[in-house]
This record gives sequence, structure tokens and C-alpha cells, in this order.
Amino acid sequence: MEKKDNETQLTLEISDDVHSEPIESKQILKVLFGLMERGGDTNFIYLPTGFQELDKILLGGIQTSDLVVVAARPSIGKTQFVLNIAAKNLVMEDPIPVLIFTPEMTRSELLLRMLSYNTKSVLGVLEKGLRQETEWPKLENAACNLADVPLFIDDTANISFSELSKKAQSLKNKRGLGLLIVDGFSLMPPITLRPTRDDELNDLSRNFKCLAKELCVPVILTSYLSQRDDDGTDKMPVLADLANTGLDKYADLVLFLCVDNIHNKEKGKTDQVVDVSIGKNRTGSLDTVKIKMVKNYFYYKKQNGKFHERNVTS
Repeated sequence: MEKKDNETQLTLEISDDVHSEPIESKQILKVLFGLMERGGDTNFIYLPTGFQELDKILLGGIQTSDLVVVAARPSIGKTQFVLNIAAKNLVMEDPIPVLIFTPEMTRSELLLRMLSYNTKSVLGVLEKGLRQETEWPKLENAACNLADVPLFIDDTANISFSELSKKAQSLKNKRGLGLLIVDGFSLMPPITLRPTRDDELNDLSRNFKCLAKELCVPVILTSYLSQRDDDGTDKMPVLADLANTGLDKYADLVLFLCVDNIHNKEKGKTDQVVDVSIGKNRTGSLDTVKIKMVKNYFYYKKQNGKFHERNVTS
């Protein structure tokens, strides 16, 4: 037990204090091998996304201190995708504290989506309050579960980067923090006024990457794709579509969401096949995973079959 506690303490010293003195490589190796000897417990390095095929490609999940971007055209499901990742890490045996900044919607709207995800109840029904008697038990159970997990939501409109980073650091110091999600990166005000909005977004991108390292937690940003790519075609987004934001340079992992129109031709279907395309991955390959978004219930589920590889040229 004492050995485990010592390793845990050293892990915290290595991962949390980015302003400390340089750490000798043998100390870091000692921690890594100690964790592997205990059965490969590398949760301090990786956070699962909840999608097995995607986690396999990512060699376990999202890495600590990664800046992750989830980008898509409007109404594809960026918010619900990141909420699925949050939910996966909140229902683990040892849930991690998750902080979500949501300048686009209110706390209540976001929690309704979480309830829809957990109960598989139609979101519109929950919003209108039209509940059947049989639905009450599962709604109450889901609400109790949400109340018991370390989920924190901030819906401050037009929040500045400075205020956001201070709130995140304060929460980490007081309650701990394992994952930070910012739903609406492109809506944030500039850190400093610059000649163009592109320059301002580049500043934000660079500072969010620094924040991920300072907090030593993954930071997930949702972003709209640039309008020049929104030409009505079915082509898969590429990294260049984020060039105006700087996210193409500073992100460690970029996930593009794109509706698969080949699999969505049948009208009236509530399931929508979505391609999750890895546009950038500093630690692995670039592939595409197919998943289903159940639109009325605002949750994603696994698409049957293997993931579909995408040929990539360097």
C-alpha cells in the first residue's frame, strides 16, 4: 500500500505541477513501469471516449494535456458527441470531475440533453413536460445519478478566456478536474483585439493548448467548420478547413463529424449514421469510425461493423 501511495504521489508531482523543476527521466520511467506492473492502469494518461473503435485507434483514448477539437457543420451533433464523452467518464467506477462551459445554451438545456441521453427519452417530450407515468421512475433515477456525479456546468455568455481559465483552475484546486469541455470555441471574445477575427482565433487556440498543459487535463473544444467548406457537397472535411482558427496547428487531436448520406437515404429514420474522421492525431493513425446518432434521444451509439479506414498520404 505504501509503495502504491508513493507512486501515486510521484505521478501527481510529474503530471500536475508544470511550473516545477525539471524531472529526471528515471523518475518518470519509474512511475510508468510501476503503473504497468499493477495491470496497465493508465487512466492518468488516457480518458476513454466511450466508442471502442475510436479508442482503439487513439491507443486507449484522449491523452492528458491534449487539446482536442470536435468540428462539424451546424446541426451535425457536436454538442451531443462531447456530452457522450463526458457521460462515459462520469459513469466510471471512479468518475472524474468534468467542467463544461456552454455559452451557446443554458445549464438547463444541457442537463436536459444529459437526461435524454441517460433515459433514452425524447428530448422534445422532456422539454415540454409531457411525461407518461411509466417514465417518472427512470427520470428520477437518472436525475439522482446526475446529482451524484462531479459534473460542473458554466453557461456564462460571452465568457472571456481569462475568466474561463481562472474558473477552471479554481475548480481544480478545490474539487479536482479531469476533463474540460468548451462548447462554442468560435463564439468566444478575443483575448486581445487583432486586425482580423482569424488572428484572434489563433490567439485563443494557442492559449487553450497552454491551458491544457497547465491544468494537465484534456481540453475539448467544439468548433464550426469554415463557411468556404460548406458548399452543399458530401465531401469529408479536412484539416485545412480549420486553418482560419489556428486549431490545425495547436490541436493534438482533431475529430470531424460528417453525416454519411449514403447510409441515411431512407426517410423518417431516427438513427443517423455519422462519420467520425480523425483529421489530426499526434500519437496515432488517421482513420474514420462510423457511429449512429439517435436524433430524437440525443445520444450516439455504435454502428455495427468494423471501422472504415481512410487512406492518408503524408
